[in-house]
Amino acid sequence: MPRIILFSLILSLTGFRAVAGEKQAHMVKTMIEETNNFRRREGRRPLKVNAELTEAAQKHAAHMARKENMSHDGFSFFIKSSGYSYTRLAENVASFSGSFSAVDVVHGWMKSSGHRRNLLDRRLVDFGIGMAQGKSHRWYICQDFGCPR
Repeated sequence: MPRIILFSLILSLTGFRAVAGEKQAHMVKTMIEETNNFRRREGRRPLKVNAELTEAAQKHAAHMARKENMSHDGFSFFIKSSGYSYTRLAENVASFSGSFSAVDVVHGWMKSSGHRRNLLDRRLVDFGIGMAQGKSHRWYICQDFGCPR
């Protein structure tokens, strides 16, 4: 239950059409499960959801939505400003318009060599996911990974 409260707090703080409601919370939960199921199938340990990385991912998703531009720009800034102290970082981003599912997002990352590498990196132990919708109704998704200091 604390994760849902934190997620709601992060959403209220980020503003600009950030994820709200049960449907989006369910999508994030499903992306977390799909990510860890994929890691297990590939012989990796599951990642732990981290509050600071979740905050950073949500802020980055909101930033991309505000700019209507998917990019890794500002990636380390959002993580540093969340307070996460790290030795290693990685990030996956995605953007969708129209109908899509959480499974579509994770499976898209699994099919891309760079994103797949991030999903399976044994050195990464924590992660967080954020989503936000732009004025054009396009969704921006950010998945941040880290290894704490």
